[in-house]
Amino acid sequence: MLRSLTRAGLSPQEELVRFCVLRNAAAGEEVGLDDVQAAADGFRRRHGLTGRESMLKWLERMGMSAEAFHDHMTTNAKDDRFRARKRAELGPEYLARHRDRFARVWAAWVVSEEPVEVAELDGSLGDRWEVRLNRARAWSGELPEPLRAVPAGSGAGPVPFEGRFLTGSVHKREEAVADADTLAAAGTAAFEEWLAGAAERARVTWHWL
Repeated sequence: MLRSLTRAGLSPQEELVRFCVLRNAAAGEEVGLDDVQAAADGFRRRHGLTGRESMLKWLERMGMSAEAFHDHMTTNAKDDRFRARKRAELGPEYLARHRDRFARVWAAWVVSEEPVEVAELDGSLGDRWEVRLNRARAWSGELPEPLRAVPAGSGAGPVPFEGRFLTGSVHKREEAVADADTLAAAGTAAFEEWLAGAAERARVTWHWL
């Protein structure tokens, strides 16, 4: 279960350290009843607890009282408040350092067992079936690495990629601008960078049986 809940590239131990760092950092945040209610509403939606009966059954199954659930949601609300504040604080400077990652790019690419030429992306790919075709509008930093720096109207590949071959083309590219969506994306990335750094600097004491 721990492995399934751990993000790619992180061990369960690393996830636990980051969790504790966030909790410690957010402990001093001030939240009100509206913040706690919003955290509880979001939790119930994510877990499909849409009615009183389903909520009560979940509490019973978890062995949690209503008071304990309220305390848990208060902590979650503090985490959310701290995360949002830190993202807004760190986002502009992170965007200034990584503008290339936040260009908006319209691209298409295939991942295939056998090499595919760029020119084939404009057709039906003939009788090729063992291919994974992607068309996306994304931040440059979210694209497969071989496509991130490709200018508009150009292609890349076929190149080895994750044990197969990747071929792609970039149809359109818009340079990064500091609008709300871009700052939000930069803030999310900046927060993850901050959290990773704080976890590395943390003094950690492990207890086990």
